[in-house]
Amino acid sequence: MNANTLSFVKKQHVDNVFDSRTTTRGVRFLIAVLGVLCVMPQVSIYAIEPNVPQLDRDLQDEFTKTVQPILQRYCYECHEGDTAESSVDIAYFRNLQSVRDKQSLWEQIRGIVRLGAMPPKDYSEQPTDIERERTSNWIHQALTAIDCSAPSEIPSVTARRLNKFEYDNTIRDLFGLDLKPSKEIGFVSDDVGNGFDNQGEVLTLSPLILEKYLQAAEWVSGRVISLDPNVMKTQLADLEPIVLDESTTAKFLCSEGEYTINAKMYLSNSFGADIPAEGEVEVYLDGELIEVVTTKKGGKDFKWKRDLEAGFHEVTIKLVGQPENIDEIARENKGYRGLRIHTLTMVGPTKGLPPMPIAHQNVIVAKPNDSVSVKQAADVIVKNLLPKAFRRPCTQSEFDKVSNIIVDATNAGWNFEESVQFGIQSILISPEFLFRFEDSLEQPQAKAVENQNKTASTYASSKIGSESLNRERLNDFAIASRLSYFLWSSMPDDVALRLASEGVLATDEGVRKEVERMLSSEKSDAMVTGFFEQWLGLRNLKLVDVDERAFPIWSDLLTEAMEKETFLFCKNLIQEGAISDVLTAKHTFVNPRLAEYYGVDFEGEDPEQLYPKAEGRRGQSSNDRRLGRYKNEDKWIRVELPKERRGLLTQASILTLTSNPTRTSPVKRGKWVLENIIGDPPPPAPPGVPSLEQTEEAHKNLTLRQQLELHRADPGCASCHNVLDPIGLGLENFNTIGQWRNEDEGVDIDARGKLQDGRTFNGPRELLEHLETDKEKVARHFVTQLLTYALGRGLVRQDQCTINHVLNETRPGGYRLAEVIQAIACSEPFLYRSTVGSVNAE
Repeated sequence: MNANTLSFVKKQHVDNVFDSRTTTRGVRFLIAVLGVLCVMPQVSIYAIEPNVPQLDRDLQDEFTKTVQPILQRYCYECHEGDTAESSVDIAYFRNLQSVRDKQSLWEQIRGIVRLGAMPPKDYSEQPTDIERERTSNWIHQALTAIDCSAPSEIPSVTARRLNKFEYDNTIRDLFGLDLKPSKEIGFVSDDVGNGFDNQGEVLTLSPLILEKYLQAAEWVSGRVISLDPNVMKTQLADLEPIVLDESTTAKFLCSEGEYTINAKMYLSNSFGADIPAEGEVEVYLDGELIEVVTTKKGGKDFKWKRDLEAGFHEVTIKLVGQPENIDEIARENKGYRGLRIHTLTMVGPTKGLPPMPIAHQNVIVAKPNDSVSVKQAADVIVKNLLPKAFRRPCTQSEFDKVSNIIVDATNAGWNFEESVQFGIQSILISPEFLFRFEDSLEQPQAKAVENQNKTASTYASSKIGSESLNRERLNDFAIASRLSYFLWSSMPDDVALRLASEGVLATDEGVRKEVERMLSSEKSDAMVTGFFEQWLGLRNLKLVDVDERAFPIWSDLLTEAMEKETFLFCKNLIQEGAISDVLTAKHTFVNPRLAEYYGVDFEGEDPEQLYPKAEGRRGQSSNDRRLGRYKNEDKWIRVELPKERRGLLTQASILTLTSNPTRTSPVKRGKWVLENIIGDPPPPAPPGVPSLEQTEEAHKNLTLRQQLELHRADPGCASCHNVLDPIGLGLENFNTIGQWRNEDEGVDIDARGKLQDGRTFNGPRELLEHLETDKEKVARHFVTQLLTYALGRGLVRQDQCTINHVLNETRPGGYRLAEVIQAIACSEPFLYRSTVGSVNAE
């Protein structure tokens, strides 16, 4: 964009898009941020405020009579006043509210007390088991217990900016182009809060991010609106290789006229080397056979001319035959033959102009002519596009601001298509596009609904409960937006916006049906990418640095297969699974590579036989490395797992993620299970305790189990490692990259263990059976994480009521995930908003 163009767009945007309403909202947002930064912790001189729930009174009473004396006896000597160790002044906390105000700190204190890590073992006096249990239980109740029968306010939600993933998906669904501008422009990484990158409080808007949005708006508009009428003259398809009896299809948009189909194809083995042979290929146009052709060594060019009608046309290529001496060729070349399509193009028409790209046509739905003015054409375009981009009805004033940019650009000398690009840019850098805002009945949108002959009541925010609750139900368009970004990480589609305009989402039944529809869409795959990958930490799998000398089978193809397995498992979990399947599922999804990895058949065949034999071939790695592709490498099937594997915990991706580069890590695996599955993370290691690495370095001759036993001999280490190590050691039959093993460096694997509650096990299967008995904990933690993701904010104590409600509602059905999602979507925090202290977020 040249300087004049940039100046024009910025001036028009500042003047027309950032109006007084938006500016006021921005000022309120800054004030809210500054308010948070300026809050200092204070302790009330009163034990507890009047008019509080009886539950809080009971907790305060227990604190004063039981817990505070215990803390004073065992903790104050080291943790009181300005000289408190680690700057943790426990004596500072004199009442229930002061404890709740420092939730994160007290969660750590609870963990340390519960595990016996504090007071130190050499302290003169130790609390009894009963005292530890009472203190730990009181802290847990203080931080989580709430009287759900009492009125409570819904916490405010900070205005949420679209993160990179949401931005790309929204552009895709708005224009029908999978452009991924965040990668092309180089968006900065989104900050993570509460474990997820969709949390409003961390999605700030820095000058650098704003500059990237400006660049992306220009780049996107240039790909949506084409200025070259011949851009579609030559259409190129990018097709993956296929193997025998497989086919691949390309779709082309054509005008009426004569077109030429050009193709260059050649046979190759799985390593990419040419095969000195011929093969038969069938070529189809719109399902009808054009010709059966024969490929040759080094490839061959083919050309067909056809008269086509206007519209979409499909070209299909299928590898169907190979020479009679194929067995001899296979033995000689040691590679499985496949067809590579070097080029496939559709060129034409020979006369006249090709059609404009479909995205261009979808936006340019009107053009000025002798009877249609520029303003009239711009109005038609903007009224078609703007409500989708803003995800709600728009006012005439909002329409005019964008269409006036198009008119002004045309008057300044740009042609109509270029001017529409400027209009698109103004939309894409508008706060109403970049942020998810809610609007109440008093704001202009309600009038817009009436003007557009909608039922005004369906857009209104419905008040519930007493006025003291300071909450109101979201309007239907905000609900549609919340649902779509929760389940699709993208904007509402036309169906969702239509349901919102008809008032269908004003009822819980309407919301449940819409959730069911959205989950049936392929767009719900975004839940796996957005929620599951972050919850499980799978985004770090690509960063794992496995020692390929120790594990020569490790490769990018294996990493991709591991990721795909977990992706398909989680996708199936959404469609038909239950939370308990995380630990107990007896099935998974494999391609031939993972089938061999897990030791299971692939559609009745030994997967080892599906891999090409490549011994002795010049320039090729040994067969053991599995660097080539299997027959049907891209085919995935559901299989029953071997008896030693169950659920997510024994999948190769998770086991690799929780290992070190050269060996397993029982500590990492135990910590991962406690944090990600059980929801009971261990506290940080006390200061001054030796690291496990120090123990390992000093005792290299010992086995890993022996090193851990020696490490636990230190009282400062034992408190945490007594909990972590048994779980991780129970998974020792799985090596660094998740393969089953019975011994490690010649020593038999000892996978016995004893959990903190005294239960013993021998091997991963018995361990998983014990963990399964904690299904209530697993379900509660899962719902907590999913609710955090759905709301886009950190949870507060009041949200425990919602968690309890979701669990109670879905428990009879065995916590089926689809039902859990519906229950969250119908919960009060999801459907209602606070009317005080918020920045109209959504």
